[in-house]
Amino acid sequence: MMRKLALLFLVCIVSFAGCQQKEQNNETNEKKEEVEKKEDNLVIGEKIDGAVKIQMINSTDKIITELYLTNSENDFDKNLMKTKEKFEKKKTADIYYVVEKASSKKDTDRIIVDSYKALIRFEDGKEIELSNFPVNDIKVCELKIQSDYGYLEYESISTKEVVNTLESEKAHREMVAAQAAEAQAAAEAQAAAEAQAAAEAQAAYEAQAAAEAQAAAAQANAMTQQEEYYAPPAESGSQGSDSCLNPDDVVIR
Repeated sequence: MMRKLALLFLVCIVSFAGCQQKEQNNETNEKKEEVEKKEDNLVIGEKIDGAVKIQMINSTDKIITELYLTNSENDFDKNLMKTKEKFEKKKTADIYYVVEKASSKKDTDRIIVDSYKALIRFEDGKEIELSNFPVNDIKVCELKIQSDYGYLEYESISTKEVVNTLESEKAHREMVAAQAAEAQAAAEAQAAAEAQAAAEAQAAYEAQAAAEAQAAAAQANAMTQQEEYYAPPAESGSQGSDSCLNPDDVVIR
């Protein structure tokens, strides 16, 4: 009886140890899968010293094929993604972007300037522009689309608050449209003023030409009249040899 109890106790210990080992293996596998998931993130940009890392979640229903980042004063010139590379929807990418390090702050790899913007093109040919992409204030962000507005959601590094840029993107587009309308109105006003000036110049030229032509005609007419006034009178008839006086015909009394 005692031997049976001892055997049963031994079996229980072995089973318990086996369960513990299984749980540990499961935890290890889960952690490994997590790490592998992180390592499987698409890498956009160059992973080099001085590069800022931003994790972006593509929370759109589109596949991204081009991503540009630049200072707001510059034009978009370099696609950070490789040729034929795809940033799939609902996936995460690690974006590396080289910026100038701050010189007035200690122990930071973020820059002071906030004014960066992004251009994102999709596989279907459409694109969105993010007017403010604060690379120095983002660690993880979600890219979203509402109607045709692209915007970000992220937790601010500086304020620890959740930021949604949808309204600021709408305001920016309205501002750009207003500026474009103002520029168009100014261009049209300038064109109208130039056309008016050209018309007035043409009218003045034509008036001057007409005045000069009239003056020339008057001068020509005056000269004609003067020539007629001073011209010698025409002879009443031509005198031949018969019209001359014959000395024999002259009688002296």
